[in-house]
Amino acid sequence: MLPIFINNIFDRSFTLPDDSGFRFPWNGAPGDEIRITAQSNTQIFPGDDVRIGIFFTIDSSLTPGTIVTNCVDLTADIVLNNAPNLPTGNESCIDLLIEAPSMDVCINKNVRLADSLNPFVTSITNISPNDEVEFEICVQNNGSLDFNGRMEDILDPKYEFISVDNSNMPLGVTFTQNGQNLIWDNLNVDQTCDVFEYDTGCAITGIFYCARVKARVRPQTVAGNIDNNASLIDNSGVILETSDFAKVNVIESSVFVIRKEVSVDNINFQSAPLVIDPNCDNTVFYRITVENIGNRDATQFLLFDELPFLGDVFYPTSLGRNSTFSFMNATSTTSDFNTSYLNYYPSFNFSPSNFNCNSTPIGTSSFDASSRTIRFENSRTLTNVDIFEVVIELELPNSLTSNDIAINSAYVVNCAVPGSIISTSSITSPAIIDIQKTVEAGFDISTDLCSTSAAVDLFSLIPGNPDAGGTISPVLASGSNIFDPAIDVAGTYTYTVTGTPSCATDSSEITITITPQPDPGLDATITLCETDTAVNLFNFLNGTPDNGGSWTPLLMSNSGIFDPAIDPAGTYTYSIPSLNSCPGVSANVTVIINSAANAGMDNSIDLCSTDNPVDLTSLLLGAPDLGGTWSPALASGTSMFDPSIDLANTYTYTVSGNAPCTDDTSQLNISITTAPDPGIDGTVDICANANSIDLFNSINGTPQPGGVWTPTLNSGSGIFDPSIDLAGNYMYTIAATGSCPPVSSQVSVNITPAPDPGLDSIVNICTTGPEINLITLLDGTPENGGVWSPTLASGTGLFDPALDNEGIYTYTVSRNGCNDESSLLQIIFNPDVVIASANDQEECDAIGDNDGLTLFDLSIEESAILNGLNTTDHTITYHLSNEDALNGNNSVNVNYTNSNITETIYVRVENNTTGCFSITTFSITGIKLPESQLFDEYEACLNENGVPINPSRLPILDTQLSNASYEFNWFYEGNPIAGAVNSTYTANAIGNYSVEITDRNTGCVNVDETAVIQEPYLVAQAILITNQFDRNPTIEVNVLNDRGDTYLYRLDNGPWQESNRFENPEDGIHTISVKGPNSCGIATDRILVLRYPRFFTPNNDNFNDYWQIENLRDRDGNKLYIYDRFGKLLKQLSLDGPGWDGTYNNKPLPSSDYWFTIEYVDPNTGEEAVLKSHFSLKR
Repeated sequence: MLPIFINNIFDRSFTLPDDSGFRFPWNGAPGDEIRITAQSNTQIFPGDDVRIGIFFTIDSSLTPGTIVTNCVDLTADIVLNNAPNLPTGNESCIDLLIEAPSMDVCINKNVRLADSLNPFVTSITNISPNDEVEFEICVQNNGSLDFNGRMEDILDPKYEFISVDNSNMPLGVTFTQNGQNLIWDNLNVDQTCDVFEYDTGCAITGIFYCARVKARVRPQTVAGNIDNNASLIDNSGVILETSDFAKVNVIESSVFVIRKEVSVDNINFQSAPLVIDPNCDNTVFYRITVENIGNRDATQFLLFDELPFLGDVFYPTSLGRNSTFSFMNATSTTSDFNTSYLNYYPSFNFSPSNFNCNSTPIGTSSFDASSRTIRFENSRTLTNVDIFEVVIELELPNSLTSNDIAINSAYVVNCAVPGSIISTSSITSPAIIDIQKTVEAGFDISTDLCSTSAAVDLFSLIPGNPDAGGTISPVLASGSNIFDPAIDVAGTYTYTVTGTPSCATDSSEITITITPQPDPGLDATITLCETDTAVNLFNFLNGTPDNGGSWTPLLMSNSGIFDPAIDPAGTYTYSIPSLNSCPGVSANVTVIINSAANAGMDNSIDLCSTDNPVDLTSLLLGAPDLGGTWSPALASGTSMFDPSIDLANTYTYTVSGNAPCTDDTSQLNISITTAPDPGIDGTVDICANANSIDLFNSINGTPQPGGVWTPTLNSGSGIFDPSIDLAGNYMYTIAATGSCPPVSSQVSVNITPAPDPGLDSIVNICTTGPEINLITLLDGTPENGGVWSPTLASGTGLFDPALDNEGIYTYTVSRNGCNDESSLLQIIFNPDVVIASANDQEECDAIGDNDGLTLFDLSIEESAILNGLNTTDHTITYHLSNEDALNGNNSVNVNYTNSNITETIYVRVENNTTGCFSITTFSITGIKLPESQLFDEYEACLNENGVPINPSRLPILDTQLSNASYEFNWFYEGNPIAGAVNSTYTANAIGNYSVEITDRNTGCVNVDETAVIQEPYLVAQAILITNQFDRNPTIEVNVLNDRGDTYLYRLDNGPWQESNRFENPEDGIHTISVKGPNSCGIATDRILVLRYPRFFTPNNDNFNDYWQIENLRDRDGNKLYIYDRFGKLLKQLSLDGPGWDGTYNNKPLPSSDYWFTIEYVDPNTGEEAVLKSHFSLKR
């Protein structure tokens, strides 16, 4: 919220941004003070913009020449991070010069080529006669009095007025044109200077009102400039302002106008389409007129006429052409041109060489079928008062059809401009021929139609070649040419075709009679039994059939009598022949013959009690029909007989007849025989060493004895011996009985193998070896699951050399139904491997990073470990885990680098003969070297001679290690430094340093290196944070290589200060200095401050007699322009001279406000800039 105080009294408040653009009235008095106070904690951030506009009226009592000054003061605090706010302020003033009320109107007139997007300018060139130009006439009132009057523009007689656009003129303006005089009456332009609004120093001025006039340069206008201006005249007739001339430069040029007309009699030519009848006129004439309306004679030019051919192209493309025929012949006679004929189109695939007068083929002297273009070459100069005419006679082909159209144009090539067609569509007239032929209505005809015929187009019945589009009378019910015999009546109808204006009307007659259509009746369908008597098919037709027809296909009776015993079923057609125009007609009778029912013949049959269900219909003799019924009814409810359910009996089969046929029956006598019982399949398991068994006892169910076994057993009966008979399936079969077939059951015999305890074995093992499963030591293929005796310590088959004894062990395998089987295993212990322990190892870190990981020789203790064992008979390996040592896996090289500072090494010694081994361990430890904390680089602030600028700031090289625990020796550039044996060293020279450090406890030695480099000198840059030419400039100094120091700043030779800003310095070049207690040297920079005088007094008192901007020069590309307040350039001022003396054309200018524009290169940034502002001239 911003409260407003007037003369220290609160008036109102407004809030941003809600009240942005808010205005309020204030009736102030001279000397009043407005104060706007921001609410507490209101902040304006970089990039924010708050604008406050003050609107006021001029006191009418002020006299001209009075200067009114208005100032604005700003007070604020700059908010700094982690520091107290920095007070700041600024003042800005503006001077207003009071002038007497005046009318200050201006008028401008500019020109451009009509219908172009070019900007309006003061002059244009390269204009030819007949070209169109467009003028823009603009008026503006920048005074303090309204303008009322008129604007006048008298066109030069060389112009022909075309049109005017007044859409951007004030309301109420009336425009009149009287010959060359153009007048805009009732022109009222209000003043725009009674209220001033100042906003950031820019004045708002009035607007332009503009009219646009289009005119044409008249034909034959001579070359040269045409100057034309406009005037503003007040209501009393006084000319107030006259515009500068709008100049149009007309050049010498030939301007061609070409017209083409067409005629049928070579007398009456016309440009409108010519409608002809080729039956009477097969010759047309084209007349081509060429006129030069320019201001220069045409000494040589060509005239081309491209004739229309089917599918051709033609130039210019804006004059489209539709041709469906070719000209048969062409002749021309003229004394002004030499005529020839070309067999191509010069404008097709446009090429400048086609229109070069010196290279264009002359062609042939006569027209033929291949001719495409007629070429004319002028034989004398065409002045701007001459007219050439050419007449072409063309013979039309016989293939023309009505409504064919031929559009034909000609064009001119100016030989003075090679490769260009100078005529355009706007001045080229096409000649159009519209082909119309004599109308034809065809010939008279008589025809008969059937009463049931489809509607017919009477036009299609007319013989000859009648033209479409005629009318039928009397009018038909359809309202068109369509005749419907069901609606329209018989009679004579006339077809009439109306002729074109040059063609007569023609007609023809169509006489129509109508014949009634015969009736064959309607289709029907009948059904007969194959045993029925003969019938007459005519009696079965529906409707009201006429007699006298015939039947197809032909019946055995040779008439309409149908006998189902001898005639086949099917569709029979009753036909009546055609009559006049009525076609033959027919109707159909479809005859269906149903077969008599057939139940088959009687039969007797015997079934087995175990037979599958059977369809009784299949047991009847003959060929019974399916779908009949059985009685008595069967258990299935269908014709399926099941011997296990249904009873033996006599059964009757009945087939229903299909009407009109009757039913039929037959009988089936059934007897049933009981089936034998072989029992149900069984399975038996037997061991390979078991006793013999009778397989009959393994059959399930209640089998009958007396059957036979297959395959045959060795016993010749059902006795099975597992020692000689094979496992498999054995079939028990009982022979057939009556209608019952043989039956059988099956016994599956499985023989279980005898137990396998493996084969006896003798094994040598080590007493230090791991547990072992004894079954793996047996020979053969022993089965798992057996029992060992004596019992092992593990209670299982695992043998532990440390717990179990050597000796003979028995392995027994048992299985149900089988005898036990055993094998023997003898175990013998090998001698032990006896080794000694090893000493632990320590090594200083000698490789890679100082991380305690270094190279060890693991074989150092090898002799001690072997303890006298022969190295030829034993192998020694080193491992990182006990598991790897036990398994002999993942051994490491004797030259080993540890992965951890301290590690345990496992040593395995193995007897090469027995494979027995022993394991011992020792530890290895890597010792880190002494580690210095020197930096990679240190900085020293030295002058160019290498002398320290501040000795107290020399760098101290500190290892951060204890003198009590380590010994030190320092080196400079590889050479020992005498007496430098402490943990620190103060460096006083630029170069490379190193220190050798020895650990007093471990004896490990390490070397560390560092470098001392020159500290960068302090660098600063001075910039203007205000714009150049600002009334109150501000310089800000920035340290470019700031290292967090606390800096002091100085302007020129002034006092040092803590702030990096210098407010309102004098204009000119300044030197800025910066220093800091922890920075190297003092930084300096130079900066230029520019100002311009706000006023000057050229009264020759040697004080402020000239207005000039100092400290800039012309040679740097700077430019300075002086304008009056209406924008008129008064002076381009040299920056190397004394300045402007307030004159224009050596005449003193009055006291007023003047404007300037300076285009300059900012010496501080090197960037181009432009400043527009104003100053006062006071006399």
